[in-house]
Amino acid sequence: MGSPDGWSTVFVRSKKGDDIWAKSVAAGCFETKAIDSVKPGLELVTKLANEKIGKNQKTVDERKTFGVGKGLRIPYI
Repeated sequence: MGSPDGWSTVFVRSKKGDDIWAKSVAAGCFETKAIDSVKPGLELVTKLANEKIGKNQKTVDERKTFGVGKGLRIPYI
């Protein structure tokens, strides 16, 4: 989602993941483009993520009461 045909969107979510991704790109394992240079791009990803959160707000609210740190973070906001 957010990528043209033949491409994939990758979101790195941790420092270790960023290190692994950077080394993979430097080694030539992946060809990359900034998401703001392609269509539909980050605008579509953000729209879909917000719709998903909205549709599942009850579950998001319930998750605030359990788990390590008492709640799961919402990674896109």
